Amino acid sequence: MASLGPTKTGEFMCGGEAETLGQAIAAHPNRVLMPRELRKFKASLGLIHPLRLALALATIGVIAWPQHQGAQPSEDEQRTFVDAARRTVLAGLKRLPDFLCTETVQRSDSIAERSAGNESFIVSGPVDTLTIEVGYVGGKESFRLTGLNARPATGAFDEIGGVISRGEFGDNLRTIFDPASQARFRFERWADVDGRPAVVYSFTVEKSKANYVMAARQGAKYISTPAGLQGEAVMDRETNALLRLSYRPDRIPSNFPISESPVTVDYEEAEIAGVHYLLPSKASMMLRQGSVTSRNEATFHDYRKFAADSVINFDIGGGGRQP
Repeated sequence: MASLGPTKTGEFMCGGEAETLGQAIAAHPNRVLMPRELRKFKASLGLIHPLRLALALATIGVIAWPQHQGAQPSEDEQRTFVDAARRTVLAGLKRLPDFLCTETVQRSDSIAERSAGNESFIVSGPVDTLTIEVGYVGGKESFRLTGLNARPATGAFDEIGGVISRGEFGDNLRTIFDPASQARFRFERWADVDGRPAVVYSFTVEKSKANYVMAARQGAKYISTPAGLQGEAVMDRETNALLRLSYRPDRIPSNFPISESPVTVDYEEAEIAGVHYLLPSKASMMLRQGSVTSRNEATFHDYRKFAADSVINFDIGGGGRQP
């Protein structure tokens, strides 16, 4: 019944069948943490049969937590939460409409150098500010440069030069939470995000399953290499909603120009055509290539419904997701 079983203590495969939420809640009817929107509903019901309550909560992915929030959840509780969180994330992606938004990216570089006295120092400074129109249509992401340093600009996204990133809206979420990726999740700690009770899980996706590609410009062309992923997901304890996702490429070949490239994305509710969706609000990325460290600080805003006359270009090049 549980191909989603533990691979080692506290670690679970994200995929396959597992003990249902109904079973978990029915077994622990007094340890159910209700989402905010259900508290008044529960109060209005008065006494309710535990099994009926369990079945109702199971349909929306509510998790039974330990009575003492400082304690580490049991293996069953971890497995149940991971499965519920996976369903919540993937269901959220499925309900996304076709939309556009504006991404503003501030890019900067730091260069580590050595003086004649062999003392190391860092030279840093801003590079530029990009304004990008991001499109999400039919589950695919597109990017179009519309501004450079507060002036109108045009050009192919992949020809901008410097550090660029993609995948914040759907691709990397699917890689981490889709059962086919066989991500391994492990409970790390309880947390608090802007007053919201949260839980942090680390995860690992093997290179053979990640479909994640790193690309670096070398002369006039790009070279690329596949990589695995590892990182942490911060999720709301009551709703399973993803609040923050941090990931970095894993097992990068030693001869590849990029040695590390961590990314952190924060998610918040955004309104599109009167409906609220959980979408990226900001992202940060660092890329180290030799003595140069590049940083991107991005914000996502002006979410709006995709219009039929909008220009969308899916020809992003590179043959896969890139950091």
